[in-house]
Amino acid sequence: MWADDLWGNRAWSYFETEMHRIFPNRSFEEITPEHALFSVLYEVKEIPQIPSYQSWSRSGGQTSEFGAETAVPHIRGIFDDEGRLLILNTFNTDIADGWEREGDVPFFFYTFSPGAYGLGINIILWAMSH
Repeated sequence: MWADDLWGNRAWSYFETEMHRIFPNRSFEEITPEHALFSVLYEVKEIPQIPSYQSWSRSGGQTSEFGAETAVPHIRGIFDDEGRLLILNTFNTDIADGWEREGDVPFFFYTFSPGAYGLGINIILWAMSH
């Protein structure tokens, strides 16, 4: 499962609490760009912070949707005993928004789509091969 578009500490806390109800003996692990998931096919050097188009356009091009609290994007996962990814969370970013707006807002699409597609394809390949 991939949960995307959580912003802020309150959203993260709620999500983490609910996932611990499903996996009570597992904890989220931070997945950083040094993890092999970031280079399965494409070399993704950082976690892209992708805002919604509305937030981005209203803020004059800022990527953090809620200021300092959401300034750092994260990827966190719950793994099984064999290292397979069970739950993936992209937090303080909305990776899927990088796959939108091609037809109606090309500048937004081309600004955010390379990192979003690269990371998305890497995650799919990692999940299918591990």
